[in-house]
Amino acid sequence: MARWGGVAAAVVLAAAAYLAGALPSGDPAPTLRLAGLGSTSTAFQVGLALWLAGTVAMAVLWWRGRQITDVAATTPQDSRHIPDLAGKAALGVAVAIPLLLAPPLASRDVYAYACQGDLWLAGLDPYELGVADGGCPWTPSVPALWWHTPAPYGPLAIVLSGAAAGIGRLLSGDTDTQLLIAVSVLRLIAVGGVALVAWGMARLRPGALWAGLLTPLVAIHAVSGGHNDAVVAGLVVGGLAFAASSRRADWL
Repeated sequence: MARWGGVAAAVVLAAAAYLAGALPSGDPAPTLRLAGLGSTSTAFQVGLALWLAGTVAMAVLWWRGRQITDVAATTPQDSRHIPDLAGKAALGVAVAIPLLLAPPLASRDVYAYACQGDLWLAGLDPYELGVADGGCPWTPSVPALWWHTPAPYGPLAIVLSGAAAGIGRLLSGDTDTQLLIAVSVLRLIAVGGVALVAWGMARLRPGALWAGLLTPLVAIHAVSGGHNDAVVAGLVVGGLAFAASSRRADWL
């Protein structure tokens, strides 16, 4: 029951994303901050209620799910004491799918990533130009904060964003579809970072999977939001796991 509950909560959050999420068309409630909730559309209000309900449900199910993980498990050998670890991984995938099929939640940063990658792909310097200054065609989807602000991310993030933008341009000639493809690629890259975290944690401390990975924060921030923090976390945890498993791990 708890497994289906987690998937159901993800479906509710996916529905909320279509009504009150970070839509590529822009802010679904531009008057909220100045005029209050009453000034927003009924669709947004319903979406906000679904978002709250889905988040609370996912948090409750996550807390109850602590029983499926032996937090005392500190080595890969101890992971045999974690019941149905493969089943929990499958549950994580099932929860991620509805979120990946819906618009991002809570943040529009992934649109900024796509635009910064588009600038780099066009031969411009995203460390010198904001997305509006560089003429990114997806600027209306990007938070105004980033319109004239250079990219704060490292070269790897820019290259990955450029690859996502390039795939979008390669697969479609329509600007809106290009953005959809680029954002989808960026979110899949973030999911790859989450998977790398899972791989590393399973080798470093399997019992920490519940507290460090199977959380609503990871689902919303990394999977739904596509934040590049997930890639950084994956490289750090994966690198530590690789180093710890090598013959030269005595320095750790």
